[in-house]
Amino acid sequence: MKTFGALIILLFLTSSNQSLAAGQCPSPMTGEVHILVKFIPGPRWSEFSKYVSGHLAVLTSGMKAGHIISAGPAMDDDGNLIGGYTRYSSGSKKEVEALVVKDPLIQNSVMTYETSIWLDCHL
Repeated sequence: MKTFGALIILLFLTSSNQSLAAGQCPSPMTGEVHILVKFIPGPRWSEFSKYVSGHLAVLTSGMKAGHIISAGPAMDDDGNLIGGYTRYSSGSKKEVEALVVKDPLIQNSVMTYETSIWLDCHL
């Protein structure tokens, strides 16, 4: 099954380079551009529990305002928290980063982050 999945991805990438570069999904797929934020443990990771309620308040507010589509924790194979991801509905990376830096986990160096532009393609 892994080989089949890899083949599908390879076919997708080779047939869609031009459309992906233009921010469009290859036919017959449709999609939207989102900003994906990866939260990574920072230097003060051990203080996570001290700031998590503020973090959840920021996420809830962003969801209610329509900026955030989804968010959730990332875990290793043993179920240990190793960070998280948040998918923003729109805006530029700069606009999203202006929101992310208001998160208490970021402000207090509990976590760091990386942003990516993500083309969410689906049937």
